[in-house]
Amino acid sequence: MVSTEFRPYQISMKHQGTKHDNQILTQMRMWLVYHPPGLKDLELQLRNIKSDSTFDLVCKVLHVCEGPSGEWIFYVWDGTDTPATELQTLLDTEAVTPTPLHPEEAPLPREVLCTLPCVGTVLRVFSNRFSKEILHLQKDIYWARFCNITCKQEFGMWKGSLLPSSRIRLLSSEDGSVIERLK
Repeated sequence: MVSTEFRPYQISMKHQGTKHDNQILTQMRMWLVYHPPGLKDLELQLRNIKSDSTFDLVCKVLHVCEGPSGEWIFYVWDGTDTPATELQTLLDTEAVTPTPLHPEEAPLPREVLCTLPCVGTVLRVFSNRFSKEILHLQKDIYWARFCNITCKQEFGMWKGSLLPSSRIRLLSSEDGSVIERLK
């Protein structure tokens, strides 16, 4: 039960609660907040995403880099293709301000582009905050669960965004969700 009190509903005469006990209780209560039941209901593959909806995504993080403006960009892939987007543009404005070929300010180096998969969509997920998982993801390719993210169409491409409530969880290659994606 989520609560801030540490008063037990049953007590033994010999029980002496400590500060350490209170910390463990707080951690257990907060675990439920960040690991709500029914995550499978929110889990989508890239082929099923909809604009401005919030969902969880199990994917392989292929590359992570920091953009010039300080935001982090995750290049993720789950083996499926995103739905087609419509590029809404007016020919008059296209002549003045052309649609960019990539939403980030600088393109990826050729060495990185050559390692990206040929099948399926590589989605760019943007984050304005640093998280400890970024250090792991920069060193190697990992499977991860992006919890509570959103996507939108921008310049005819899908763009993912981490929300303030979003979380990243690293997954092992033996995780059930990862095995399901590899099938």
